[in-house]
Amino acid sequence: MHTWKKICIHSAWIGFLFSILTTALLHDFTPIPGGVAYSLAFSIRTFTGPILMLFYLSALVLLLTKESRQRMLQPIASVGRMALTNYLMQTLIFVTIFHGYGFGLFNQVGSFAGVILSVSVFIIQIVLSTLYLKKFNQGPMEWLWRKWTYKNV
Repeated sequence: MHTWKKICIHSAWIGFLFSILTTALLHDFTPIPGGVAYSLAFSIRTFTGPILMLFYLSALVLLLTKESRQRMLQPIASVGRMALTNYLMQTLIFVTIFHGYGFGLFNQVGSFAGVILSVSVFIIQIVLSTLYLKKFNQGPMEWLWRKWTYKNV
């Protein structure tokens, strides 16, 4: 656990620092000329993603070391067991909301509303996945996928 804590702490401050630096370079908060700053920002961003990934991963590992937290997050496992079904469901929902043949709300929804919408859809998926898996062993798309994959075996 000591190693995970070190990774979590160091990746957090390095990722945070790189994110601030990238933002400062992209929004002309530095004396560096625009083209150079832009190129430098995108070069730094190349390293920032993997560093922040290490932070998220290590934080999740540390979060899940206690059994009480594992039980608390158990409903999310249902979404994972139906990953293909939920991915396709999200695609259908958001395509319908944002594209012209649906409600056409692309560029009409702000960041805050977008986050609320995304979290709401995910919560609905947690509930539906949990209920569905009480009756069936796998999601409908997972069932079709396995049926298609193993049809000649």
